[in-house]
Amino acid sequence: MPGFVDNPYCWMRNCGVFVLSSAWEGFGNVLVEAMACGAPVVSTDCPSGPAEILEEGRWGRMVPVGDFNAMNVVMTEAILNARSQDIVDGRNYFDINKAATKYLSLLEGRYA
Repeated sequence: MPGFVDNPYCWMRNCGVFVLSSAWEGFGNVLVEAMACGAPVVSTDCPSGPAEILEEGRWGRMVPVGDFNAMNVVMTEAILNARSQDIVDGRNYFDINKAATKYLSLLEGRYA
């Protein structure tokens, strides 16, 4: 592993798979960043974040926390069979215009 790097996005853009193996998260911005770079994503289904970001596995693969065998299988599958359409669709889910529209709706009391 390279240790600290100034620009992790170059690494994300060129990785075979991005893996988040957390036991818990607040939101998991790193998943959104990896998706924005076009990386296939594998994450644990830990509390508070990944399931929401990945829409229960729609935009990336998910495994139970602590299930090392499942993580191994899913990481291997992600490397061998990247679902490129999921990556593109996942990036579109976090589009700036879509996010701004939702914020405006919330502020206007429409809760879209």
